[in-house]
Amino acid sequence: MGPGAFIDMAKHVGCLTFKVWDSLIKIVDYNPVTMDPNTVSTKLILTDDLTTVTCCGEKQSLPDNPERFHVGVLGSEGFNIGKHFWDVEVGDSDNWSLGIAKESIVRKKLVKLDPQSGLWSIRYINGKYKAGVKSRKEIKVD
Repeated sequence: MGPGAFIDMAKHVGCLTFKVWDSLIKIVDYNPVTMDPNTVSTKLILTDDLTTVTCCGEKQSLPDNPERFHVGVLGSEGFNIGKHFWDVEVGDSDNWSLGIAKESIVRKKLVKLDPQSGLWSIRYINGKYKAGVKSRKEIKVD
């Protein structure tokens, strides 16, 4: 075999991961969901940058405004149409709920985790994923 018979692996494959990432970062928007501090439950702690929520054991001292949830928090921006997705980190918690709510959802009392209440949710409890519908249907995740 003569010169040039083999590809230059270092040149073409060596930094492939970086090259793909560098190309994607130019076309992908990263916009973290910003939470609305006026809606955050007194049972949650919202970080200063308004992007992270954690559950707390003590009730927080917050104004009792009409927007505030009994449990939960809304994002600061809503959507009326289109496809949207988020990456959510739940850590090693074995009990969490995540949902999407209508802006008109009831705020000052417990709300059923079902679409009839204006809330679409998924929960992870005791090692099982469940859809937030009346029957709390178990979801198989591979």
